[in-house]
Amino acid sequence: MRRLSRYVLSSFNRIFLLALAAFVGLYLLVDCFENIDNFINQGAGLVMTVGYFACKIPLILGQVMPMAVLMASFMTIGGFSRTSELTAMRAAGMSLGRIALPMLLASAVLALALLALEQTLLPLSAQASREIWAQAIKQQPSLDQRQQDVWLREGNKILHFDLADADNGRLYGVEVIRLDPEFRIVERLQARQARFDQATGWQLERVRLRRFDPVSGALTAEETVAARPLALALTPEDFREAMANPRELPLTQHYALQQRFQREGRAPQRLQVDLQARLAAPFACLVMAFLGVPFALQQGRRSSLATGLAVSVSVGIGFYILNAIMTAIGYKGVLPPTVAAWAPDLLFLLLGIWLLLNTRE
Repeated sequence: MRRLSRYVLSSFNRIFLLALAAFVGLYLLVDCFENIDNFINQGAGLVMTVGYFACKIPLILGQVMPMAVLMASFMTIGGFSRTSELTAMRAAGMSLGRIALPMLLASAVLALALLALEQTLLPLSAQASREIWAQAIKQQPSLDQRQQDVWLREGNKILHFDLADADNGRLYGVEVIRLDPEFRIVERLQARQARFDQATGWQLERVRLRRFDPVSGALTAEETVAARPLALALTPEDFREAMANPRELPLTQHYALQQRFQREGRAPQRLQVDLQARLAAPFACLVMAFLGVPFALQQGRRSSLATGLAVSVSVGIGFYILNAIMTAIGYKGVLPPTVAAWAPDLLFLLLGIWLLLNTRE
């Protein structure tokens, strides 16, 4: 049994590595043809150009690995069927599940490895490639560090900023509304800007403060001062983190950012969907490994490299289209974030089960 498992696993791993290298190479080739003109026209050096594409390799691995697993699963079972090895295994009393078990276990390990990459290497590579692109092509700092029209809630206060500049530690067009326990306005503060100081925190400049009677809403006091401290727990680093693409954050920071948005009363729907999608994406490897078995059984001795490539690419494109649709639905709040993110994995798993039952019949 162990010898057979090693044989199945070696066949699977060999095809998987070849397919992964081919898909990554093809992806890089297409990406290079699309973007190389931009680097040449901007006069970017060879080091920066090569560095940009090298930084994208971990991201590409995460995207094409499920297709490589599908092709490896398809070609392994298909190859056994074409050489009658599958018939011999079945005649020896081996069930189909036992034959496919080493491939499924290997795919589970790959899924966990991808999950670990989402926490470590993938965010760093995404950030590095974006920064290289900004420096080489846009020739300016990333605009992600400046965000307009920011709303948040902190305790009994609602805060609004026309512009948050995380790089310079500035908030422009500051407005703070303080509410009583009955959610009635008791104070409204407006300032031209606020700057952050490591020692004293946020300091408002050119401040206009108005107080209101909570019952009648009438203005009771008004004053204008040159400067005033702003009690705000957030720092420029917090704004920088909030403005970053969630894909550039480790999973733990992504989750912490989502929780903070909820505490501040800001809509966390997109962050929730993105987090669940990042958790679900690696497990597409396991689903694709299972899906490749019934596809190969249906082809039988007709399984070939061309068929495996066509099946892998077609199923992969269909999976990513469905994933994009479900993600958009999740962003709109039509479905809960968990359902929207995990639905593609579940639907393709059900497709594999249906094909397997249909093949057995």
